[in-house]
Order: sequence, then structure tokens, then C-alpha cells
Amino acid sequence: MADKKKMVIIDPGHGGIDPGCETKDKNGKWVYERDIVWAVAKKIKDKLDAAEAQSLVKAVISLEEMYPGYDYTKVSKRPSLRNRVYVPWQKYHEEFDIKLSLSLHCDAAESAAAQDATIFYSEDSDLQLAERFLNDYAEKVIVDGVQVFFGHRKPPVVERENLSVLNAAEFKGIDGVLLELGFLTSSDDFQFLIRADVQDLIAEVLNNTIIELYGEKV
Repeated sequence: MADKKKMVIIDPGHGGIDPGCETKDKNGKWVYERDIVWAVAKKIKDKLDAAEAQSLVKAVISLEEMYPGYDYTKVSKRPSLRNRVYVPWQKYHEEFDIKLSLSLHCDAAESAAAQDATIFYSEDSDLQLAERFLNDYAEKVIVDGVQVFFGHRKPPVVERENLSVLNAAEFKGIDGVLLELGFLTSSDDFQFLIRADVQDLIAEVLNNTIIELYGEKV
């Protein structure tokens, strides 16, 4: 029997009536976490789709599998966190070897000094995976020669046992990490996170990491 093609689940952490954290841009317009994580998630999927014939890695977006035609700006309910993994797994596990759930978020803090990326994992076997994703993200998202989400400290890798989306991945035997892309409450992080070109760069870095970890070696 031929090996199954691999699959990854990209999970934008917010949508609908759950916009996530929010802040205002320089023009006083509200910017929501959901807009950033959806933009990045869709770009990652587009890049993985473009490389699928060579990498043999298929990507799906969690909420689009749960609710076909999902519009993250309009849906009036908060989807189950566990079902972000369970529903794609149930639909595809017989056909595909589902390898990863990558959940995307933006952070917020009372202090505007808090900045940079954070990554969460829930079991010891995912520690090296979390370190790999975070190191690639922090070291390779470079704008004008600056590692924009690295700052003056090495971004933290945090074990967290009570995150439902990570627990669901663990239960299904899937690698799982949750990446906070940066702090919307940091003026430095915010100015980059809202830029389409930086979102595209973030997606490219994460796409490359996924392919290097799970793609077909040629």
C-alpha cells in the first residue's frame, strides 16, 4: 500500500464574534487579531498548495473544514477549540497522514514593553518542534536587515498543558504548537504585523519550516 500524502492543519486562532485582541492603528482604526492570523493562515495555505506537487504536503484551514464557506468577519459563534483538530482529523485521517496542527495567534499585554514571539507546546515530544518553529520565525523574519520579532531576548518556548487545541492534537497523535506571532500592544511588533509584505514573509518562513519538517525529501 502506497504511503499516504501528508497533511497539516493551519488554525487561525480567532474569528467571528471572537476577534481576539485589538488595538488602533495611527489613523484610529481598530485592528483585530483575527484579521492578522487569517491573513497569515491563508498565505501559508496558498504557499503549501503551490508546492504540494513536489512536497506532497497538503494544507487545510481548520475553520474552513468545520464550516464550509466560513467568513471570519461575520460568523456569529465561537467554534470549539478541540474541533479545530477533531473535525479535519475525522474528515481526512483515512486518506492522509495528518502530521501537524499549527495554531496562530497574536499576543497582548498591559505593558507596551512586552514584545516578540512566543510558542506553546503541551507535551515533551513537541519541545524540539516548538523550538524549531520559533527559532526559524525569530531568526528568518527579517525586514530591512532587522530580526523584527527577536528583540533583545531569545523568545520563549512555553509548555502549557491546558490549551484545548494542543490537547486535541496530542489526543489524535498529531504534532501541535501554538505560535503567538507578536504583541499587538507593542508598537514595534504592531507596525510589522499589520503590513501585508511582512505577513507574506511570515507565511513564507513558516511554509518553509513545514516543508523542511514534513515534506518529501528530493
